[in-house]
Amino acid sequence: MTVYYKFCGGCNPRYDREKAAERIRTQYPEIVLTNDSTAEADASVIICGCTAACAEVSDSYGPYGRFVIWGESALDELDDFLGKILEQTG
Repeated sequence: MTVYYKFCGGCNPRYDREKAAERIRTQYPEIVLTNDSTAEADASVIICGCTAACAEVSDSYGPYGRFVIWGESALDELDDFLGKILEQTG
């Protein structure tokens, strides 16, 4: 499964956004993360640095939808999102 990811502009980062991406890579080795917006992806993850979650999402795509992270507290919800997709794509 391929997941497109991108970061917000970083104007007000309140946590380590790269660490969140690394967590996905480590926890889900079966997922290929790409930040190439032209690549075909099954889902998108937008990693925002704060609760404003103002990152542009128009280039975020995938038949399984997108998920916006706005802080470390959203990582559990991200696990649910990715887990459901992995169950469906088996």
